[in-house]
Amino acid sequence: MGNDTHKALQSNIIYRHFDLPASFPVIGLLGDQWKIGPEKPTFMHFHNCLEIGVLYSGKGTYYIGEQAVEYSAPCLVLAPPHVPHSNMAKPSDTCFFKWLYVDPLLLIPGLDPYTSKEIGEFQQNLAGVDCVIDTAASKRAYDIASMIADEMEENAPNSSETVTQLFHALFLILLRMKRSQESGKEEGKQRLNLIVPAITHIANNYMNDISVNELAVKCHVSASHFRRLFRQILGRSPQEYLQIIRIERACVLLYSSDEPVNAIGAKVGYQTPSSFSRQFRHIKNMSPAQWRQMIRTEKHKISTAFFDALP
Repeated sequence: MGNDTHKALQSNIIYRHFDLPASFPVIGLLGDQWKIGPEKPTFMHFHNCLEIGVLYSGKGTYYIGEQAVEYSAPCLVLAPPHVPHSNMAKPSDTCFFKWLYVDPLLLIPGLDPYTSKEIGEFQQNLAGVDCVIDTAASKRAYDIASMIADEMEENAPNSSETVTQLFHALFLILLRMKRSQESGKEEGKQRLNLIVPAITHIANNYMNDISVNELAVKCHVSASHFRRLFRQILGRSPQEYLQIIRIERACVLLYSSDEPVNAIGAKVGYQTPSSFSRQFRHIKNMSPAQWRQMIRTEKHKISTAFFDALP
């Protein structure tokens, strides 16, 4: 993919929020459904937690921030919190992943202050080529991450305790590998950090009325500067972004419940059924009822597996 397409990706960024359970802040997208093909991605996304992709087969390109990194199985592909990323397989290839989403500081609360600080810095400074860890760099890290995925998939007795201890070992190994990482991407990450309070506020309050002034106050800037900053970083206005988050949350409810469409629209923040239907059609190119019927068919096993994995 050329630089022009990479720039296009950077202008289309989506936030995906994972509600990690407080008692066990880990989610696994497991099984054999998680395939990435050679189709060019149309957007980048980022999360509120650390993402660890365990690649079992295939070759591809990882777009992380402003850098493109080649990867080949077996390897780990990491995405730190709040850093946009996307990836694609090489032509005529398919990449098979299992995905882990974790908040290590919540999962392992008994860490000494120094180690806790080191893990926080590791996530914060993770960038570029250091986001791909192949077995030449650390076979132990790959093996432990694979064991975590297997343990979560089997869900045997004492699985959560085993997974916690495996994650502890994994992060100690990753910390041992850690090295200084100063790159051109740091400026882009710092710019994104400027609007993280607004993004977090939208994620937690999308069902309510949210004004630009309210978001600007969260970010300690004027409303006019906030509008410009938000569009420069995410490629869309704050209100456009709010609509996307509402519709994404509506999709989860449409799939996972049998609530009436109008009730779901009200639950995610739309005052009238017509406004919900209009926004849904604008983003998904179909009505909410049509989308619900479509996503529950056998043709969409990967999508349904994603929704089934959400808490």
